[in-house]
Amino acid sequence: MRSEKVTLYLTEDDLQKLPPSLQKWVEPGLPEGPCADLDHLHRLALNHWTLNELKAPMPPQKSFSMAVIEHLIEVYALDSPLVAIGQPSSRWSAARTWSCQ
Repeated sequence: MRSEKVTLYLTEDDLQKLPPSLQKWVEPGLPEGPCADLDHLHRLALNHWTLNELKAPMPPQKSFSMAVIEHLIEVYALDSPLVAIGQPSSRWSAARTWSCQ
């Protein structure tokens, strides 16, 4: 699939602000792409959370993922979230270019 990929990474402080129902979907892991040096972050598995809560997978559109992430940031007053956005994979190399916000 050639769609953008959006991933939310949280610091330990921001992780503690989430309710237990969301904390169970946080997994330790290194951010991908240019964010790989930030090993103190935890990835929120939005796809697994959405599948469990809505019984449907997360739509692949960047706009939907960003809306969910912005809502979480606002509702839980997250201070230092990192959003990694991967551009569609190259047709030739399957490599994905990442940017961090």
